[in-house]
Amino acid sequence: MEGHPVAYLPGLALHRAAEHYPGNAKTDARDAFIIADAARTMPHSLGGSMQKHWR
Repeated sequence: MEGHPVAYLPGLALHRAAEHYPGNAKTDARDAFIIADAARTMPHSLGGSMQKHWR
């Protein structure tokens, strides 16, 4: 959508962040939680147009 910032968590960053959470199942719910938590606690790890909003 135009005018909305977009961000992504690169796969390697997601994999590294996932190492700090319990469990090892690869589920969409777990991935979504890790991505949301990374966006909240480590905004510098995000790629995309959101970077300029977090600096």
